[in-house]
Amino acid sequence: MRNALPFIIAAISIFSGFSGAQAQLEDSIRLTLRSDQHDTIKFDRLINYIFNYSNVQPEVALIYSDTAIKLATELQDSTRLALAFNRKGLSYYYLGDYNRALENYFTAISIKENIGEYATLDREYNNIGLTLRNLEQNSEALEYFKSALEILEKHPNRLHEALVWNNIGISKRGMSDYDAALAALEKALSINLEINAIQSQAHNLNNIGNIFYDQNEPQKAIEYYNKALQINKEINNRYEKAQNLHNLGRAFLYLNRFESTIAYLNRAEEIIREINAVQLLLTNHNLKADYFQETMDYERSLTYRNLYSELRDSIYFSNRTEQFEMLRRIANTEKEMQRMEFLEQINAIQQERINAQYTIQVGGLFVIALILFMLFILFRNNKIIKKLNSSLLNHANEVENLNNSLQTANEELNTKAESLNDALINLQNTQNQLIQSEKMASLGVLAAGIAHELNNPLNFIKGGAAALESHIGDNFEPDTDISKLVEAINEGVTRASRIVSGLNLYSRKNDQVFEESDLHKVIENCLLIIRNQTKHKVCIQRIYTDEPLNFKCNEGKIHQAILNLLMNAVQAIEEKGTITIQTTLTEQSLHISITDTGSGISQENMPKILDPFFTTRELGKGTGLGLFITHSIIEEHKGKMEFESEPGRGTRIHIIFPIK
Repeated sequence: MRNALPFIIAAISIFSGFSGAQAQLEDSIRLTLRSDQHDTIKFDRLINYIFNYSNVQPEVALIYSDTAIKLATELQDSTRLALAFNRKGLSYYYLGDYNRALENYFTAISIKENIGEYATLDREYNNIGLTLRNLEQNSEALEYFKSALEILEKHPNRLHEALVWNNIGISKRGMSDYDAALAALEKALSINLEINAIQSQAHNLNNIGNIFYDQNEPQKAIEYYNKALQINKEINNRYEKAQNLHNLGRAFLYLNRFESTIAYLNRAEEIIREINAVQLLLTNHNLKADYFQETMDYERSLTYRNLYSELRDSIYFSNRTEQFEMLRRIANTEKEMQRMEFLEQINAIQQERINAQYTIQVGGLFVIALILFMLFILFRNNKIIKKLNSSLLNHANEVENLNNSLQTANEELNTKAESLNDALINLQNTQNQLIQSEKMASLGVLAAGIAHELNNPLNFIKGGAAALESHIGDNFEPDTDISKLVEAINEGVTRASRIVSGLNLYSRKNDQVFEESDLHKVIENCLLIIRNQTKHKVCIQRIYTDEPLNFKCNEGKIHQAILNLLMNAVQAIEEKGTITIQTTLTEQSLHISITDTGSGISQENMPKILDPFFTTRELGKGTGLGLFITHSIIEEHKGKMEFESEPGRGTRIHIIFPIK
């Protein structure tokens, strides 16, 4: 453990440096969100932070991805919104939550396709391929890499094309298809040489070295690792330089060239400690443990195994601690921003009060100056002091009266404003009712016209059928089939005539004529009109009184009222149910009750069902005027309506008309 102490201290120092970088990131993000710059600038900077730090602090990057999505939504900028979802997917990718990463990538694709932005879809396809590769679904990953290449053929971007070929090579390596992997990586290297992408060249060379190492050709692997190392030295990419040195140590260990192995691993460790690359230090410790085991220095091998375990645990603990601290700071930042917004609102209110006080003070000073001036005049002219005092008193009374008048006027204005507002609401409701009435009136005219136009052809058909039946009876032998056909024609004409009769009855609701009507006939006409809506789901039960149900009324309006109630009953039944219509007659009144087995009416809504425009149906499926109009019609005939309802059991509506 004593030998491990320096390495643990070094790891702690690495995390300390990393915390400083996090603090700088946090400060930059806080300043960006709190600045008064335009939201587009805030968004672009936020996206840059997320991209650069998503592999370091993916939890924090995820939180700010949601902030970027919110900004893009407020800007109504679909291109930026797609980019924000892409970055959110990247954050989930580095968190290891690959399913959510894929979900966000597909959301970005959907947004881009909706706005016709196909030119940049290669980025999402490439990211989906990387995610599937990590899920060890290399075949599916290759399909998305190929889709990315198809996009790049139509919208060339050589740097992105090289990146996709590099990823194809890594996927092929995961499938142990080393020839295809090598071909893809060489294709990527060729493109990067063509466009002089030096950093990407080093990356390709290192991956090609890995292919040869996997095929047990360490000497060729060393050749490519050295080429990559030379480029990374020239461009001073210390992270990948440390990777190259680590890979060289691994290859020399395979060849049992132990002096070269430990030399490269030590050089790699020096750079790793300089750049605080904790994950690379972890893999380097593991490889050193293998090295000391091969050289039979088991004590030092065990030491590095312990260092590996302790560093791995400390990475996890430190990551959890840093993530908690960062999230706490973010929460504090958001609270601080909310507090600042609240303070700004308070300051605005206070400024308004200060302005009002300033106005009052200026007015007061003006009044004081006026009084002083008048006192000066009084002092110089004693003869008119009494007159001036009287005048001042009068002015004071006038001011008080004016104040009282102003207060009264303000109260009247407020009252009138409320009255006007109520009148406006009533006017709008009345206007909607008039529109509905106009529609219903137009429907009545249309129904009357249709009834008139259909009635004459029906009479011709009926007369022709009668003549045909008489002619056949006089001139031909009786034929059962022909008789049935003639009966069918007569039955069809009779049913059509009933429908026409119902339309005629409905179209008369605007007449002001009261005449003796058979309410049983009115009910049957209404049932005939709604027959198409009831025949598959509603069973109609009739319990009619044996006595004629005659009533002096406006038959068209009564028809409309009963039709409204029956329609409500049908619409209350969602699947299948029963509507029961019962009529009774007493010496003083006649009764009609309509009972359904529908959804019923809640106690909360029961007091409001007769209010105009009140409806519980979805928008566009009801105006809220049916029961209101029905109630008006029944009251016009001196009748009344009673309701009984139980939610989930059904509703019963009882109509009572006085006979005299």
